[in-house]
Amino acid sequence: MSKVWRTASLAIVSLLVVCQMPLSSTFAAPEPSKHTGEVLITVQYEGGAEFLARYQPRLTVSLLDDRDDLLTQIERLREASKGELEPLMRQYMYLAESLTQIALQQAPPQQKVQKQAQIADRFHRIEQKLSHVLTQYRTRIASLLRKHTLRTLPAKPLSAAPRRFKAIPPGRYRIYTVLRFATTTLTWFEPVQIQGGDRPNILLTRENMRNPDWTELNWWSFMNLDFSKHH
Repeated sequence: MSKVWRTASLAIVSLLVVCQMPLSSTFAAPEPSKHTGEVLITVQYEGGAEFLARYQPRLTVSLLDDRDDLLTQIERLREASKGELEPLMRQYMYLAESLTQIALQQAPPQQKVQKQAQIADRFHRIEQKLSHVLTQYRTRIASLLRKHTLRTLPAKPLSAAPRRFKAIPPGRYRIYTVLRFATTTLTWFEPVQIQGGDRPNILLTRENMRNPDWTELNWWSFMNLDFSKHH
């Protein structure tokens, strides 16, 4: 894989940046019950608390109503975006490969520079279009999550003590957790079901991280793209 190809792939990944969900609540909570439970949330970071303390980590935790199956709704949004994203991705990757081929050609320097400038201009315009489509997608997901947010605990420094949601009626929920330190953002989107007086303790590690805004590049298959149609 060429250096430009790898750079292009990484550039796409960088477009899929983490969504910072607005913290407000507009979704009706489940009916109160005398058999309420609570949820404890503990973050276990492999680098250790002492390592993180250097970077002033902040932890935000939200409780979302999951009766409407949020992951299924997010998947529908992904599917709806394919019509716009797939043709843009084909153009993006084709132009990236074209830049690589021009760099390898034995041609007069001035001619190579002119070709590179023309293709680079098209490449950057496609990149901007991709960014615009992905921003729209992230905005729709942020709205969905905001609508289903029931409670949000104030952002606090990370500590060994668990964060806690009390008096939760029986039902299906998602715990949306965001840990920020330095230039890093880690997210979790864990399901939890409360029955009666349950008191589950959710342990968050690097193994169960999930970002509801993350595409994982699965809207398209790079292996199945037919670049020949663009020559």
